[in-house]
Parts: sequence; structure tokens; C-alpha cells
Amino acid sequence: MNHGIAPGWSRIAATYVPVTLGIVFVLSSLVKMFSDNQVIVDHLVAVGLSTGAAIGTSSLLPLAELLIGLILCLRFKLPVFLAVSLSLLAGFSLFVVLLLFRYQTTEVDCGCGLPGSPNLAWTLVRNGLLLVANATALVVVRRNQRAADSG
Repeated sequence: MNHGIAPGWSRIAATYVPVTLGIVFVLSSLVKMFSDNQVIVDHLVAVGLSTGAAIGTSSLLPLAELLIGLILCLRFKLPVFLAVSLSLLAGFSLFVVLLLFRYQTTEVDCGCGLPGSPNLAWTLVRNGLLLVANATALVVVRRNQRAADSG
């Protein structure tokens, strides 16, 4: 059953979106690993984490992104890791919303580690697009898996 998604788009969502998301996670993690994470620590403290917890989180986050990204690129257990990446992206987006409320401006470095980092509003737009792509891939992969299991 098609559920309204054209077969060509369904194949793209199931095949290429997970790998693309994986590449985004890997690149994001590498940029964070090789840049000063003080901006992220400051943001985490601004939303209520202790300094120690903020330092720990900012150190572990790139490792988690790298692991999830590599697993998505390898297409291992896609439904599980697409759900994990969807949760991580939703968490990042919630964090950005909290920062927008905390700072009352969008002109704040997103903490991506890139020169000329986008402000928080553009970060939220990017995350929204990634969330839609991630959710679409998860739905298609799970539907395909159910069809394969019943067929």
C-alpha cells in the first residue's frame, strides 16, 4: 500500500535520507570536536545546567552525534537509529527554543563551531527541515519493514 507517497520518493526517503542525515551528524560532530565548545557550555548554563554538567554534556554530545551519524551512514538498524536521530534533533530544537526565550534575541551564535555561525532562528529552520526529512524516512522505512515482514 502506498499511503500517499510516490514510489520514487519512498525509495529516496528510505535509501538516501538516512545516509544524508548520517553525514550531517558526522560533520556536525567533527566541527564540534575540533572547535572551542565554550559557546555550547555557556548556552547550557544559560538554560539551567550546572557548569560541570554543561562541560560533560558539551564533551559527550559530539561523540553521540558521531556514533549516530556513522550508524545511519551504514544503514544499521534504521528504524531504531532514525528514531534516535529524530529524538536528538527534537531535543536540539527544544534547546534552541529555550535559548530564544532566554536571550530574547535571535542574534546568538548557534554553537555549531563554524565561522559565521547561523543565528538561532536559522538553526531552528534548519532543524525543522531535518526533522521533516528524518520523520519521513522513519515512516517509510518502518512501513517497508512491516510490508517485508508480512509478505
